[in-house]
Amino acid sequence: MPLAQIGLFAATAIFLGVVGGTAGWLALTDPGGNAMPAATDQAAAEHGETGHSDNGHAEAGHGSADHGDSGQAESGHGSGQGDHAGTAARGESSAHGSDSGHASGDAHASAHEESAHDQAHGKTESDQHESPATDSHAARTDGHAPATADHDAASHRDSDHGTDTAHGSAPTDHHQSPAAAETPRVAMAPAAVPNVGSAPEAPPVVVSPNRVPLAPAPDPAITSEGRYGPLPIRSAEGKLPWKVYARPFDAATGIPRIAIVVTNMGLAEQPTLAAIQDLPGEVTLAFSPYSNRLAEWVPAARAAGHEVLLQLPMEPRSTEFNDPGNKALLTANSPEVNLDRMEWVLSRAEGYVGLTNLMGSRFTVSPRDMQPVLVAMDQRGLLYIDSRESPASIAGKLAVEMGLPAATNDRFIDAEAARGPIDTRLAQLEQLALSRGSAVGFAADYPVAIERLRFWIAGLKDRGFVLAPVSAVVRTANPE
Repeated sequence: MPLAQIGLFAATAIFLGVVGGTAGWLALTDPGGNAMPAATDQAAAEHGETGHSDNGHAEAGHGSADHGDSGQAESGHGSGQGDHAGTAARGESSAHGSDSGHASGDAHASAHEESAHDQAHGKTESDQHESPATDSHAARTDGHAPATADHDAASHRDSDHGTDTAHGSAPTDHHQSPAAAETPRVAMAPAAVPNVGSAPEAPPVVVSPNRVPLAPAPDPAITSEGRYGPLPIRSAEGKLPWKVYARPFDAATGIPRIAIVVTNMGLAEQPTLAAIQDLPGEVTLAFSPYSNRLAEWVPAARAAGHEVLLQLPMEPRSTEFNDPGNKALLTANSPEVNLDRMEWVLSRAEGYVGLTNLMGSRFTVSPRDMQPVLVAMDQRGLLYIDSRESPASIAGKLAVEMGLPAATNDRFIDAEAARGPIDTRLAQLEQLALSRGSAVGFAADYPVAIERLRFWIAGLKDRGFVLAPVSAVVRTANPE
């Protein structure tokens, strides 16, 4: 073979070997025939931009080693910030689940996205909770920030996980999303608590300095048997039930006196127990004759040092919404019928100092109807406290003119059953006591009224007043 042909074959073989070797190397390095990722794409993958699975959660190894990376990656991308916020938050949520045992990432993705986004941009809990607790949504007193009705339940759901942060699950209101669970590895400013004022503290325990049982009742010398049961009477020696059953009081003191009467006792167990046990013995308790447990309640009140009144039902101006009961004294009745009903009321308990009217805005403005009733009270040695259901009531004034020991209510302290108005009316009682020497306030059996009384009574002595039983503030035209 000529040397020229041999050289041609050799050159061809060398060329084919070079081409084949190059193709084989490329096939080994990238079997799929695809080009390798560029350096800029690798950097994006390391920042977490593409490091999440199809279900929207960050895969292991992206953002779980350091929660700060999520925020850095988010701030490092300008136009794609909205897309990366969800990725960063989901990566952070996944990391929380792996670190502290919280598995809430799948169930609460949207809530955690918003809260993690806020934390990554420096927002604290105070930025997201702007509405202070109101009276209708009382501020929490367990040391945490006040919770509104919209997310209070959410703040407690993660308590089972043993974390100190109160907002680990999805809120019910996305406009006030709670902050995501705090991670100890992220350096963040402490959350600021909104300035909502101090929560109402528990009322102090008010103990009477002389909380001893009152005189035993009934006293046979001032008791007679009536058609409905035992009745109080004046004794032959002149003993008067209102003085025998009264709570002892030092009348020599010149300190202004304030008497408080709590009404509607005996109708509901819890308010009655609260008044007997939580209020000092100087507070007078007025019991409804319609209670079927007066034989228990009245002795219990007297054993705790409370002076006792009975409420005498009287006709209100309108009976459509105010039912005084079937034993009420009515202006349409004859004096005999009214006195018979009064006798039934008087026989319902023993050991009381006198009566106060239950309702009666129509009856207490009628001298013709009130006079026989007041005469009967005087004959039995009882005192009378006009609750003044009507500003036009003449009952208290008429009782004093007739010589009965009597007093008139100056303020319904819980006419509006809320803390502020009650405190205002108690302050008004103090002003009246300063100007006149004594004042009388009435309260129903509302829990808020009993609570405010406890606060008020605790500082009464320091303000220059004395709490007195109602028998210590009555007056008569001709004292005995």
